Amino acid sequence: MVAFAALTRVALRKSGALTDELLQITSAKKQTTAQLAVALVIQRYQAERRFAEATGATVWLHSLRALRTTELRHLGREMWRQLQRGQLHTLTVLHNMGVSPVSDVTLECWRIPDELHPDDSQPRLTAPPL
Repeated sequence: MVAFAALTRVALRKSGALTDELLQITSAKKQTTAQLAVALVIQRYQAERRFAEATGATVWLHSLRALRTTELRHLGREMWRQLQRGQLHTLTVLHNMGVSPVSDVTLECWRIPDELHPDDSQPRLTAPPL
């Protein structure tokens, strides 16, 4: 799931639908627009029976909702706590998918929105040793 979330994130960022500024606590109208764009991507993936990609996009939709709604923030942190468990397996998954280990996708596998990071300390974007 982490690998597909990373693939989706890179695609959404390149399209301009999910910029870095939207992955923080905000009440901006742009965040609502981003939620709608991601929801439409999920619907498209589901219609195309691309369920793994739809699941990856769902990670970002739930993250956006958690960042926007205080009452959901603890659930967003818990989601990321569970996703962290899969981070160590992403290099193997991406390798099997033919994704370069030095790509944006690989780096994105280790990124967690700061306000949804499950640890008390401030997160650092660090990849595992290759």
